[in-house]
Amino acid sequence: MLIDKTDPDIEGTNGRNPQPNFTQSSLAGHSPNLNHQQKANNMADYFTNFSLVLKLANEAEQAYALDLAHKASLAQQGDPLPDDFPKNLVDMIEDWQFETDADNSGTTHGLWLHSMYGGVDAVCAFIQHLLQEFDPQGKVSFE
Repeated sequence: MLIDKTDPDIEGTNGRNPQPNFTQSSLAGHSPNLNHQQKANNMADYFTNFSLVLKLANEAEQAYALDLAHKASLAQQGDPLPDDFPKNLVDMIEDWQFETDADNSGTTHGLWLHSMYGGVDAVCAFIQHLLQEFDPQGKVSFE
């Protein structure tokens, strides 16, 4: 965008003042120039949709859950689901946008489930499946 700062048709220049008066609407489609201080004061936007640790009773439960999450993640990326994949999780594959990592803190085995991109319904279904599989009387609570 070339501007003749002495053009009498530019609002605020009066043909002699080389400091045009730009309004937001006159700059539609163009990036406003920010001075260095304005740029330096911008805050980083780190957003976590959710992050939790689900405790499991033993290493076998953890291995099952990690394997199941791995299969779901591959399917979410386009691989076919294995025949033994739980039917109650099949509809969640499209929303499977969370990460599952082993959490072996202390003497417990667990899963660290986290996401910045969504997948809340899928992680809830995954946790519900694990509870039904290993601890039907169990529950999840948040502090």
